[in-house]
Amino acid sequence: MAALSSPSRRRRWSVAGAALLALLLPLLSVAETTPEPPAPIASGAASQPTVEALLAEARSALEQADLEIAEKLARQAAEQAESREQVAAALDLIAQCLFILGDAEGTAEAIDRLVEHLPSYEVSGEIVGPKYVELYRSRREKKVGFFAPVCKPLPCERYLVDGAEVRAGAGGELAVTAGAHTVRLLRHGFEPWESSAEMEIAAGEHKVIEVELRQVARDLVLQTVPPGVEVLIDGRVVGRTRAAEDDPEAGRFEMRELSPGEHLLVLRRECYQRLEQRVEIVLDALDPGPLDLGRIELQPARAELDLRWDRPAGLLSLDGRQVDPGPHELCPGRHRLELQLAGKRSWFEEVELSSGERRVLEVRPRPTLALAPPVLEALGAAAADGWNQLVLDADLAARWHQRVTRGGRSAPPYPSIERRRVEIGDLALPPGIDLLVMMDEDREAIPATRRLLLFDPVTGMLEQTAWPLAESEQALAVAAAQLAPAQPAAVAFVGFDVAGRLAGPPVITEVHPACPVEGLAPGELLLDLDGRALDARDPVRDLARRLAALEPGEAIKLRVQTAEGPLLREGKVLAQVEPPNPYRLGTHLLLPRLAAARSVSATAEGQPRFLAALEEGMILAALGLDQQAARLLDRTEIPADLDPSTDLRGTVWTVLESLLRRVGAAEYAAEVHARLASLGGARFGGRQGPPLSYATGTPLR
Repeated sequence: MAALSSPSRRRRWSVAGAALLALLLPLLSVAETTPEPPAPIASGAASQPTVEALLAEARSALEQADLEIAEKLARQAAEQAESREQVAAALDLIAQCLFILGDAEGTAEAIDRLVEHLPSYEVSGEIVGPKYVELYRSRREKKVGFFAPVCKPLPCERYLVDGAEVRAGAGGELAVTAGAHTVRLLRHGFEPWESSAEMEIAAGEHKVIEVELRQVARDLVLQTVPPGVEVLIDGRVVGRTRAAEDDPEAGRFEMRELSPGEHLLVLRRECYQRLEQRVEIVLDALDPGPLDLGRIELQPARAELDLRWDRPAGLLSLDGRQVDPGPHELCPGRHRLELQLAGKRSWFEEVELSSGERRVLEVRPRPTLALAPPVLEALGAAAADGWNQLVLDADLAARWHQRVTRGGRSAPPYPSIERRRVEIGDLALPPGIDLLVMMDEDREAIPATRRLLLFDPVTGMLEQTAWPLAESEQALAVAAAQLAPAQPAAVAFVGFDVAGRLAGPPVITEVHPACPVEGLAPGELLLDLDGRALDARDPVRDLARRLAALEPGEAIKLRVQTAEGPLLREGKVLAQVEPPNPYRLGTHLLLPRLAAARSVSATAEGQPRFLAALEEGMILAALGLDQQAARLLDRTEIPADLDPSTDLRGTVWTVLESLLRRVGAAEYAAEVHARLASLGGARFGGRQGPPLSYATGTPLR
């Protein structure tokens, strides 16, 4: 902003100016030695000084009687000023310089410009003395009048003259230049008042403006114990009560301009019970001030979380701090828990606790599923129980999608599954992810199918399926079900086989050495099971159905016909592990099962660890990862008491023999084949599978 039209020039000292300065020196407190003048502002400098810095340097130069530098800096500040106050301060400094130099005409011009620019500005005689103040006020009185607004029922807070905000002086008056002006008066909670026409005011005149404001809203005031409480009005967060404990007004909160009517006030703070209160705002002409709710005290709130983890290994953390298993008293709200085993985050979960709640949480290591944003809603809930879930950043998910689908064919129609290896190069996933799940539509101009893509970062295997868009919900349900971790199942083992006859009860044809029912012998007739006769129309099928319904450990009673007559045989059903059958694995999505098995085998102990390792080896074989599968199955020791029928052992050895032959270990394959001869009537893939002799040498995929 240009302050004065006259150019800046070096002014020579006149006799009068020198005499005036000599009179002012005692007031200036100038040091005995003249200090160095401030360095001039270099044009084109890398960083321009701020307006406030220029004003401060100009004021310092004026105090040191370096009038040329002071005037130059003040003019530069006036040109760069961004507010009316900055322009006025610069004009004031210019006028003071000219006043000291005895330039009466220049001083008058600067003062007049200052008054026109900001009539309410007040000058100080601290540097130049009281005569400058008298000169300023005398010239201002010839140009300025004063409005004195009187607002009722409460004082106004803001004043606008001709659309520009004006600050009231010490007496509450508004200084304006003589002439016609529009005036607008404001206070929060009241309708603005505006003059209906321009108001005339003469120089030196003091005009009172009496205004009756109409209230349209009311303030709300409260104080909470404890302080720092979050405040919500009608479901919207409007702030917090003052938090400083040593503040005399700690806990105080003021909400401005609430409309008349009922409002819902909610106060909440961590570790305290949430408080809800209905507040009625009524406009009161006799008491227009804020509605004061007084002191409101929140009650403490607690919850308890009991973490169950009985293994010595592993680090548990709660909200980022390490904790021990057992009960923990917590504040209600959301809490994050993690378990690290062998440096890997094996379990994490967020829980929401309500006030007074006591919850027991079993810590269960499980694999981690990384979901791209589009698939989260579709599959997230279905996989929540068996997986840790992470949502990939959209940009990272897009780059992974581009990498795993590059060079690939469109997936075959559902339920067919395409599997292939993918080279990922240097593209990395966040640590600890066991399976990446993505979804997209086909690449045609008008998409007709949607694809589900599963990627295992450990093996580099990709599985993908596709289905018509019209069947998306049904196919997603199938995919979600296959994301449920599956492990070899324990089934009832009764240890004998039967054959049907043209008429009459079935005959027992073979009894396994580990049969849990003592005394059975081949050739005996089976009359009834647990006191109920077999269906005469199809006794063999009825027997198979009823035996399949038995649970491991359940008691069993058989009545058989022997040479000595009918006898009752009793025993307890044993548990047999049903091995995963590579023939059947191909119709499933294998990568979710592989990730789940790998996680269990890395974190569990005892039988669960063995079963998971067995599952992992079978899946690797079905995926065609022959060397990895052979290495894992070869070192898997099968406990004798886990497989009384030897079906599990026979299935594993048959798969291992086939893998060894494919990887070129013929000698070791022959050794494994020799073991199979000792297993008698074992079947491939469980009691419902074919004899081992039919499975030997059969491709696994």
